Amino acid sequence: MSDETFRQLIKEDYWISNIAKACEGVSKEGAHLYWRTVTYPDEYYVSEDQISFAKKEFKRRHDEMLAGIAERELCFVAMGMDYEKKGADDIGNYRICCEFTNLDGKQFFIEFSSTNFYLGSYTKEHYYVSYSIDRGLEKQREQEREKVFNWNRRFPRMMWKPVPDMQDYHNAMGVCTNSYIERTWSEVLDFVNRKYKCNYKCARLFEHFFVDYKEYVCHC
Repeated sequence: MSDETFRQLIKEDYWISNIAKACEGVSKEGAHLYWRTVTYPDEYYVSEDQISFAKKEFKRRHDEMLAGIAERELCFVAMGMDYEKKGADDIGNYRICCEFTNLDGKQFFIEFSSTNFYLGSYTKEHYYVSYSIDRGLEKQREQEREKVFNWNRRFPRMMWKPVPDMQDYHNAMGVCTNSYIERTWSEVLDFVNRKYKCNYKCARLFEHFFVDYKEYVCHC
């Protein structure tokens, strides 16, 4: 990539992320050949200096995004492919997720996508709830399993207890099997507030993989 092209592209979040995460090309003997962006339709060969600069910009944008999360704001991470938005309220990504707490202080993880793993269904125009995880209940079940593991480590096999495998925390609020909503921010916001007892006032998306959903929790 020429210096002029780099100076232009590095101003955009999309290219900051993709240059910072450039893929290495190697020979059949494993020797380094080049660094190249994994992008379509345009791709670029980039230098190590360009990657190093992009990584610093990536860190800066990452920190800005996390610091910019406001109270009562739902911030989702883009996990799927982007698509052309049909309006200002359209989300523009096929798969998004978020960690958040409700008014009772309970923490949940939710993922909206075009695929419903419970029903084996797919839709191009709407969202299903792919995952709805009660983090508190998940922790409780893990502790129950750990108690049984500890028991079994201490005693002979004839005294072992069966390890509990209850995963009822994976369908919190029962929304994974019957939820089907428009792929818009107003619908997502209303759904979360209504189903999980929240009062979030707005929602937005972290794009281009700057932030991982495990790095933050939204609060209302």
